[in-house]
Amino acid sequence: AKDLEISGTGYRAQLVGINELGLRRAGLSVERIALLRNAYRDLFLSDTTRLLALERTEQALVPKSQDVFELCQFIRGSKSGVCRPRAGLRATDPYEG
Repeated sequence: AKDLEISGTGYRAQLVGINELGLRRAGLSVERIALLRNAYRDLFLSDTTRLLALERTEQALVPKSQDVFELCQFIRGSKSGVCRPRAGLRATDPYEG
């Protein structure tokens, strides 16, 4: 999952988006990055619970993407949870790391 970079910043890390530049440099295709971007939005920027968002993402995107599968597995396997997105970040906000 080394290629699944999600950027955080500051002392109290908060998610701001996927690191598209890093993913491109790692050789991921535009299609793979788009699927990860969609998964990020579904998982972290939706108006639903994290568990419901995770289940929906697994049903909708995992069959299309090994990268999304690894991201979902990482989240499910986390013993201490995952960071929250930066306050006020909307699903339409662009971020390029």
